[in-house]
This record gives sequence, structure tokens and C-alpha cells, in this order.
Amino acid sequence: MFDYYALPRRTYRRPTNVDRLFEEGRNKGLLEGRQDTLLRLLNKKFGELPDELVARVQAMTSDEDVDALLDQVLVAGSLHEMDLSR
Repeated sequence: MFDYYALPRRTYRRPTNVDRLFEEGRNKGLLEGRQDTLLRLLNKKFGELPDELVARVQAMTSDEDVDALLDQVLVAGSLHEMDLSR
């Protein structure tokens, strides 16, 4: 007969430095993916992008800022409308 109580129990463990580093790397990778997607969409919609604009997008550190621009690119008629033409 199967003894359920003989199975090892899962216990909570505190996150280690390795866990934190893994999470930071994962988040950084996700942000870089969003930035790449934004740049690709901007390039497809508005043509070749100025190097300064590419650098500004790549320097963004906020997921929310990148996501807001991803939403705007769908409806914007120009980089100026997106406040990216500076």
C-alpha cells in the first residue's frame, strides 16, 4: 500500500544570493526583450531610427516605461507623437 506520509515534505527555504541573481538576470533579459521589440516596431513603422533614439530606448530601466511606449507605437502617427523625436 502507498504511504503518502513517507514522501518528503516540501519546506520553505529563504531565497539565496543565487536565487536573487537568477531573478535579476531574468528580469534584465525580459526588459531587453521588450526594448528590442519596441525598437523593431518603431523601425518597421517609422523607418530607420536615429542612433540617439536607439541608445535612449536601450538605456530605459523601467518595464512600465517600455510597455507604455509599446502601447503607443500602435496608434502613434510619428515619433513626435510618442515624444521620442528629441
